[in-house]
Amino acid sequence: MFSYSIQPGSEITIAGKTNISQFVCWSSGETPTGSFLIEKKPGCNIIRFSDATLKIGIGTFDCGNRLMNRDMHQAMGSKDHPDIVIQIIEGVPISLNQPSNSGNANLFIAISLNGITRHSFMLVEYTELINNQLKVFGSKQLRMTDFGITPPSPAFGLAKVKDEVTIQMTFIIQTSLIGQK
Repeated sequence: MFSYSIQPGSEITIAGKTNISQFVCWSSGETPTGSFLIEKKPGCNIIRFSDATLKIGIGTFDCGNRLMNRDMHQAMGSKDHPDIVIQIIEGVPISLNQPSNSGNANLFIAISLNGITRHSFMLVEYTELINNQLKVFGSKQLRMTDFGITPPSPAFGLAKVKDEVTIQMTFIIQTSLIGQK
């Protein structure tokens, strides 16, 4: 079993477009910590995760405009479902670059938003750093309507947010072995 904590320097953004311009909303929330179990069977390339869940408070996203923040938070259902929840179920390493201790993995994830859960894959890039740290980068395009969200129309309806948004995550993760099964 490994414990993990997301370190300073990590960031999560939601980016999208309107009929007028592009926008980026940055999460200013506290970074989650916890533990997860990794199971890798001999002769099998699949890595299974248990309890690898990331919760991101919708109210922590700042789009740089108070009215847009309000519209985005309301549209994403933050009143009844205050978090975006991403659960890592399993991963398959795709490539490993031994000299740089970096590679790619395809993660099977469950994303919960606005009370609706969808399963999907997300490609991540990782680099091993010093002192049991990893830098992990991944992004996932989502359609808001897949989660029952009507894209907001800020500025009294003059701007219309497009259905597709991209969640982008760059994490510095500290890991440590806390027990074995």
